[in-house]
Amino acid sequence: MTSTGPTAVVRAGQHDTTAELEADIACAARCDTAVLISGDAGSGHELVAKLIHEKGVGARRRPFVAINCADVADDALQSK
Repeated sequence: MTSTGPTAVVRAGQHDTTAELEADIACAARCDTAVLISGDAGSGHELVAKLIHEKGVGARRRPFVAINCADVADDALQSK
């Protein structure tokens, strides 16, 4: 996982071991910040997002909402 400014990045499907992925998920879950999850199609983006949310500091305060950015128009994303 890398952290730049207010956003953490987890690359789904890019870990050599499950332990590395679990460590990245735990690290992202400790942060109260936006998390970008990247990776190839079918690599488990939504599962990673749910795990981060469930283990995260905001799980009790905010609901989990999955958004597939590929299904959202570019101009709509830019306005958010």
